[in-house]
Amino acid sequence: MVLNLRTHVSLICVVSMVKHNFSAPRIPQQNGVVERKNRTLEGMTRTMLIACVLARNFWAEALNTSCYIINRCMIRPILNKTPYELFKGRKPNIMHLRIFGCKCYVHNNGKDALGKFDPRSDEAIFLGYSSHSKAYKVFNKRTLCVDESVHVLFYESNSLVENDAQDEDCDLGIAKKDFLPTHEESKNSQEGSGTGPVSKAERQGSGQTGGTSVEPYLEQNNTNSPETGSKISTEIGPRTVSDPGSPKNQAEHDNVTEDRPVPRTWKHKKSHPLGQIFTDLNSGVQTRSRLKIFVLSMLFSLILSLKIFMTLL
Repeated sequence: MVLNLRTHVSLICVVSMVKHNFSAPRIPQQNGVVERKNRTLEGMTRTMLIACVLARNFWAEALNTSCYIINRCMIRPILNKTPYELFKGRKPNIMHLRIFGCKCYVHNNGKDALGKFDPRSDEAIFLGYSSHSKAYKVFNKRTLCVDESVHVLFYESNSLVENDAQDEDCDLGIAKKDFLPTHEESKNSQEGSGTGPVSKAERQGSGQTGGTSVEPYLEQNNTNSPETGSKISTEIGPRTVSDPGSPKNQAEHDNVTEDRPVPRTWKHKKSHPLGQIFTDLNSGVQTRSRLKIFVLSMLFSLILSLKIFMTLL
């Protein structure tokens, strides 16, 4: 005998001694709790499908994933517990949760006959979690079927539609066009100021003529103040460089030119522009070992100063 859903629910209520109350037809206001929960599920499902740019055919998998996440992550306001904790009596483990719709690779463990040089995994789309086992549900792009497997490698750092074009632009240096001046602007600024890039051959040619050149500079002389005895900086003005063609001056000029730091182009994305970087870009990479050495040196100096202070007391 086949029973419909309403008769089956009625039998369960009779056996469990539960009184089943009904709401008026076409009056959702009398069933506000369930309607609000359905609206939450619809909103999560719609957001997940739009964010991953998946077809509407996957709405059932997105809805099951939304319900799975709500039961394990949403806390009830009065009891301060999740529905899973209220039902099971223990806190849920959410270490296995993954980003819905992310790219993944499922292992082909004996399902198809593979050759020695055939790929051992297929690219897939993560669609949720299995309802009857500890496995993941993925959509295999090669077979166009939904599979359940445990041997899945996830690529969560980049979803299906997450700025592949921006990454290519960043590698080519196009993403920095909003922050760096264009070639025409730099050329106009150089023409307006009357200066431009000077080649090495021109510098050598000017050095061989034996003429004199005048360069602006800031020179500091170590002079003692008569009142405080401190060193002050004086003499700001033009400096005359005589005989630049001599071997000594030419060698010094080449050394200074070679020791100049070469400007480095930094790769960045539009989501994290250079204006939001607080540290100095020329300071290098700050690793944990360097931070540890810095902290230890500061701690040593602090201990040493405390010992000196105690000896003076």
